[in-house]
Amino acid sequence: MAMIVEKGFTVRAPRQTVWNFLTDPASVARCLPGAAITGQSEDGGWLGTMAIKVGPVTASYRGKLKFERLDEAAGEAELVASGQETKGKGGADMKMRSKVTAASPEETAVNVVSEVNVYGVLAQMGRGMIQDVSDQLFGKFTAAMRRELETDTPAAVPLAPAASPLPPGEGQGEGGKPQSAPSPPPSPQPSPGGRGRQALPRQPSPPSTKPLSPAPTPPRPCAVSRASWASTSARSREAGATAASCKPTFRPS
Repeated sequence: MAMIVEKGFTVRAPRQTVWNFLTDPASVARCLPGAAITGQSEDGGWLGTMAIKVGPVTASYRGKLKFERLDEAAGEAELVASGQETKGKGGADMKMRSKVTAASPEETAVNVVSEVNVYGVLAQMGRGMIQDVSDQLFGKFTAAMRRELETDTPAAVPLAPAASPLPPGEGQGEGGKPQSAPSPPPSPQPSPGGRGRQALPRQPSPPSTKPLSPAPTPPRPCAVSRASWASTSARSREAGATAASCKPTFRPS
């Protein structure tokens, strides 16, 4: 059963970093679940194993892979791989073409087109199920690749500007000598007997807002004879003194 798989993704990493990663089979196998590189072949390729689970069936393959073309300037690579089941007569062949393109100085786009031919036990599971497993493996591979290549670089903290020099003559005393810093104000001294407490200045009392009552008017003196004053009754004398607002003074008879 033959099928074509096309995938694309972006990685937040420089183009050269992504290229070096994708052309290193050991790095790719480290991020692909079930894959492992076991050595190198005599023709310059690599030996490896791959285990794939499709539904209730798990198939293990042993095979080899090799780059047929590498064009670093164009960012293009072609890879061929083949494997045989370790417990059966089935197998799989694959030819993959990939291209990396710099989307920005710190981001790279990757496009992959794979031609896959599967025969044996996995071919009996159907195209739809194999496509679903392929999508899951590709998603796990890209996620693992991003974890390895994408690094969050902290933003640089701007440095504080240097202090500008003073103009000539400013901040200098007589004879060109630098002026000394002003002396700090004297600290308040502790009050005697206060055991170290500082004497605080006494705050003036606020002026009273209660209106003052007018002073009583003193009675004016009035001259009466002692005989006249004695002849009046006590009530008459009190009434007369209050009415006249005077203080009786006795004149000599």
